[in-house]
Amino acid sequence: MLDKFIVTLFLVTLTIVLLSGCGPQNRLGIPQDHDFKWEDLRADSTSTQLDSLVTELRRYLTLKDAQILFDYLGRLKRPSDINRLYELQEMQSASGGGFYGLFDELTPEKYPLVEPIDLESALQCALTLASYRSHCQDIMNTQMPEFPQEFSGFTPPRAYRIEVSDRYQLSIDLSFAEKVLAYYNSNSDDFETALGLSRHPIIENMLAHRRDLGYIEPPLPDDSDYARFILLSADNSPETMIFKWLNPHNLFGFADFYRYRDNYDSLVDVIREREKFFSDRVMGHISWFLMEPLRVHDTLGIGINWGIRSWATADGYGSNIIMFKDNYEMFLQTVTHETFHR
Repeated sequence: MLDKFIVTLFLVTLTIVLLSGCGPQNRLGIPQDHDFKWEDLRADSTSTQLDSLVTELRRYLTLKDAQILFDYLGRLKRPSDINRLYELQEMQSASGGGFYGLFDELTPEKYPLVEPIDLESALQCALTLASYRSHCQDIMNTQMPEFPQEFSGFTPPRAYRIEVSDRYQLSIDLSFAEKVLAYYNSNSDDFETALGLSRHPIIENMLAHRRDLGYIEPPLPDDSDYARFILLSADNSPETMIFKWLNPHNLFGFADFYRYRDNYDSLVDVIREREKFFSDRVMGHISWFLMEPLRVHDTLGIGINWGIRSWATADGYGSNIIMFKDNYEMFLQTVTHETFHR
């Protein structure tokens, strides 16, 4: 009896180990953990169609991106929720966040999405999304080569080597970026709070500059549109997370700010800690063109938008944090240029 019990216990244990090695799967038959391999997407299948889809998908996505995308697809409440992406695209364009032909519009005619009900349909859906994302990346690489698509890990700048007179000072206002990050951390979905953020003086100035340019076709975003972008960027529903993953310029640039929010939080700390360096570096260059007794004390606002690196009006000026990330040299060149114009 004892021998039989030991054998039975061994078989049960072995079964548990084997099953745990397979890992839990979601309703699509896709491993839920983020450590799955490409081979897991066609495990226990002899379908040549699955093989073909996986092979094609690997042309567009790294394994990490595939893991992210399949996690979102597996968390959709209903397969039809994937069509929400078209609604987000329409809302974005109607609210002044459209791309004016630079990027394709995500439409059912050009990018028909198969509702993910099983593994094969999920792979088909993923392939369409991956091809659209690849299109956006190609446009950024060719038409927006200076836009940093991710943080590069540049070393923060050291102290400026030249002493600059106290007559020339530049302050950097990071309050808007800090408040948006705090909004994300609060897990808020309150529109009124987002509307209050959109009425920050830095953003009012930026939106006024956008309107005053004269060559950007309407619709142009107002404070309510801008608040909607903030609100949606904080939304963690899987379909909205996919929308943010597709293009960093979605939601007026807040797709990028949300996805890299931890990096931006660290960047804000660096800029605050090295503010004296940034001030001296900018004013050190400009001071060559200034004469006593002129004094220059100015404030640069850090904001977020799609497509414009910096702005200036009679009421102030600012720079778009997503357009430089941790490329400090790009930031300094832009700020020096704008400050000189002031």
